[in-house]
Amino acid sequence: ADRVRFTSVSLLDPDDQPALAFGEGSPLRVDLRFDVREPVRFLELYVRVKSIEGQRLFASYAGQVESTIYPGRYRSICEIPENPLRPGRYVIELVARAADPEDIVPTAVVFAVEAGHLEEENLRYATRADGLIRVRSSWTGFERDDSPASALEREPRLVGP
Repeated sequence: ADRVRFTSVSLLDPDDQPALAFGEGSPLRVDLRFDVREPVRFLELYVRVKSIEGQRLFASYAGQVESTIYPGRYRSICEIPENPLRPGRYVIELVARAADPEDIVPTAVVFAVEAGHLEEENLRYATRADGLIRVRSSWTGFERDDSPASALEREPRLVGP
């Protein structure tokens, strides 16, 4: 379709300066610049975050703009306040689409997430390969379970499909 073209992308640090490395848990702010060459309706931009191997991890969608966007230069910032990425290297992919895809930049920027920046960080877990995404969770304390075991629970078994 070619009516919309990304012209630049940068990741911003808390001082609005471009950066390519962020502490674990730090917000991700993606500064997108794009040109609109012909009037376009139903434009939607999105940012995909992928592993360095290309696996899609998550996406953020700007939401479809129903009104007409007229030719000119535009800027938008996508902010992901709770960056769930574990330490490693990642890729930002940019997508602009209307009724049809307008522009896709599969490797718009490569960036790093660095360990040791979370206040509650337990260094015991910082170096383990526990996946690519950190999720918030909470656990109860361990409670004794004195209820009678059912017949199924007496047999050791794997829980699964």
